[in-house]
Amino acid sequence: MDLAPFGVVGCVRCACDLSARDFATRLAEGRGTLVVPGDCFGLEGCCFRLGFGYERERLAAGLERLVALAAEV
Repeated sequence: MDLAPFGVVGCVRCACDLSARDFATRLAEGRGTLVVPGDCFGLEGCCFRLGFGYERERLAAGLERLVALAAEV
């Protein structure tokens, strides 16, 4: 896999009843997708940081898994 020499990060807020850590844990354990809980950066609510350093197809697949979990909770 070729990684970009740089990357971009963003902060995303999810309108759900889970904590950021619970959401991130469920996403990682249930769907194999990693995000960093926003409380690691002093942010409140269900928000998290995600990186955009992978190829487009891999990013799209991860976002699809994130959206699917968000729709369930």
